[in-house]
Amino acid sequence: MISKLSREDRIIWIDPREADDLIALLRLVGITCGAPTAGTQPGEVCIPLPDNAGDSELSRAEAILSEFNRMRSTRAMHQAQEN
Repeated sequence: MISKLSREDRIIWIDPREADDLIALLRLVGITCGAPTAGTQPGEVCIPLPDNAGDSELSRAEAILSEFNRMRSTRAMHQAQEN
């Protein structure tokens, strides 16, 4: 599952196994986020961002999420090569 951010809804959808890692990264760069809740699809959770999150905060969240997805993809590729 590729994690994604809805700027309009201020929600990040992510695999529940990776939610804590992403929340830690977001908080590390000063992005406030809520606790993960069940998503609309099986195997996903939603991480809410505050309603008052501005463009710069949303842009930082998008950048972190993009790098997070890239790292996860690279890790999966390396694991597949090892097997």
